[in-house]
Amino acid sequence: MEELQSEFIDDEVMKHMERRILGSLCTDSKRWMEYVAQPLDFITSPHSRWYKLLEPYIEENINYWLTFLKEEGYWLTNFSWGIDNEISRQVTIYWQCYMALNRVKILRAFENVIID
Repeated sequence: MEELQSEFIDDEVMKHMERRILGSLCTDSKRWMEYVAQPLDFITSPHSRWYKLLEPYIEENINYWLTFLKEEGYWLTNFSWGIDNEISRQVTIYWQCYMALNRVKILRAFENVIID
């Protein structure tokens, strides 16, 4: 956000964003298979703007991801399309690929911070 260098993104806007992040964040790992916002949905590395805000939840989120990583290298989605047909099954596979790539990038960014 700050790299945009917009006159509209000032300290007040950032404080509002922090409140919105905390208001939508789910810190209960028992609910993370529901369609909720996990801490690592908001940051991509320890250098992210809101890392310090979410730091207390990051290790648990990483451990959760590692626990539920399928042997085949993907995670189950935390939503369904509401229908079961060839297209929905194919799109689910695409979404799982996207999630896997995104999460691997995030896990690599945190590799030297938390993961031993």
